[in-house]
Amino acid sequence: MQHQRVNIMAWVGTFVLPFAGFLALPVRAAEVPDNEQVSKLLSETKTMAFQLKEDASTMESFTRMNVSWESHAVTINQIKDHVNALRKQEAKLQEVKANASP
Repeated sequence: MQHQRVNIMAWVGTFVLPFAGFLALPVRAAEVPDNEQVSKLLSETKTMAFQLKEDASTMESFTRMNVSWESHAVTINQIKDHVNALRKQEAKLQEVKANASP
């Protein structure tokens, strides 16, 4: 079961780590003030990333419990929905990247 946990964590990390790169935008001159839309999107993204971390913890907890395959399937579908939402969020962030302050 430990191997399964590592695979789930790696799978979630594949989708969460690219956002770390977005958060480390190249430093530009201070002529661009904070953009409210960008700040809101980043805040939402942080919440979504936290949800995926919780999803991974939930899946990991299944290794210690006798959980039905149906529960696994429901949780995996929720994770899939969360990953898809995060992908859409990434597209929104890319659209407003030029408007982001350093």
